[in-house]
Amino acid sequence: MDIREIDLTINQERLIEMLDAHMASLKEELFPYQKEHFSFASYEGGEYTGGITGEILWNTAHISLLAVDPAKKGRGIGKILLKQAEDYAKQNRCTQIHLETMSYQAPLFYEKKWL
Repeated sequence: MDIREIDLTINQERLIEMLDAHMASLKEELFPYQKEHFSFASYEGGEYTGGITGEILWNTAHISLLAVDPAKKGRGIGKILLKQAEDYAKQNRCTQIHLETMSYQAPLFYEKKWL
């Protein structure tokens, strides 16, 4: 066996072909491998106050970035942005949302039961 570093785009295309072929052989109804990106922003009085980005792949939404202007924290902006992403995911037949955070990135916000 020979492991090599290759161009990311070429590798992704080949992997997607393999995964799609495997999925086509299954008897279950599965979503095709089509990544869809989403991006929502919050504004107050025309001023950008925060945003959320992510992608949908198969039946899973992945939150990539979420941030709120530090001067605007505590106003529910993050909660509203996450709710918008959740609603968008549901509209696109997602059954799960994946989000990762670090211990220094507002852990109390993520520990709240906001949904």
